[in-house]
Amino acid sequence: MKKIVIAGNYNEKALYLFQQLCPSGFQCEIVGVPTDDELIAKTADADYLFLRGRVNIPEQLLKNARKLRLMQKWGAGFDQYDMAQIGRYNIPFMNCAGINAIQVSEMTLALILALYRRILPVYHDMKRGIWSKEQYLPDCRTIHGKTVGIVGIGNIGRRVAGLVQAFGAKAQYCDTVPLPPEQEQSLDITYTDFDSLLKTSDIVTLHVPLLPSTEHMINAQTLAAMKPSAILVNAARGEIVNEKDLYEALVCKTIAGAALDVLEDEEHQSEATNPLFTLANVVITPHMGASTNEVLSAMVERCFENVLGVEHGTIQPEAYQNYRFFTRAN
Repeated sequence: MKKIVIAGNYNEKALYLFQQLCPSGFQCEIVGVPTDDELIAKTADADYLFLRGRVNIPEQLLKNARKLRLMQKWGAGFDQYDMAQIGRYNIPFMNCAGINAIQVSEMTLALILALYRRILPVYHDMKRGIWSKEQYLPDCRTIHGKTVGIVGIGNIGRRVAGLVQAFGAKAQYCDTVPLPPEQEQSLDITYTDFDSLLKTSDIVTLHVPLLPSTEHMINAQTLAAMKPSAILVNAARGEIVNEKDLYEALVCKTIAGAALDVLEDEEHQSEATNPLFTLANVVITPHMGASTNEVLSAMVERCFENVLGVEHGTIQPEAYQNYRFFTRAN
């Protein structure tokens, strides 16, 4: 029987689905968030490894796990893992690209609306019996008629474009690889360079992976290039934004507000540890853009589909995120 080790934090429904949908001939061993030594021991005889969150992949695991045929990442992001290092051991690595695009794009819109309509401070006032409608009216905005700048036009970025256009906004984008003209036309979206996007957008929303080229791409200089009335939305990765610079920009009213589903350090965050929580023109949520009930089944199914694809030899090697680093054909 083939062994699948499932490491990371998963809710009860996901764990139930892993057991219920586990293919015939496979055994799922759920290990939570193990220490490095525990994971090395658990994977020594494993055929597959599922990962979620900040589970470490120590070098010794790669050396010991001689049977491992696939590392499967829950979700789309995998920036915490070294593709070159894993690839040198000829262990394929896959993610669940595109499967949570609907959820993250909807969350992006929710963040925009929460910030634009000042939903959180109004709610907190009402709990205290304060009817603050008129107080916040001058600060409230509507999406209709605004220009939304989308940084990164992948699966999520394209869906965000459609959603904001449904509200009557104009969408523009920047990306290292522009879309073909016919796709731009079908999406009714315009390419512009990053500097122009910052200067002309009312809403700047980030949908790029965390790479050396995107780390702290939002900083004091780029924030200063934005409109004073503009807001920043980040539902991608926290490290894309320099939070210290963002805080200064918000306090100094360089920009009007920020809505963040991700932070540079997502462990033990609170008002006591992060000054962004003290600001009224900020909305922060706990990296929950992809977290809906509907996405769980699809995510579990994709993980098992990839396992069966490896078993049956139906996955093209180029589909592996680290294939270019293999030292031999796999």
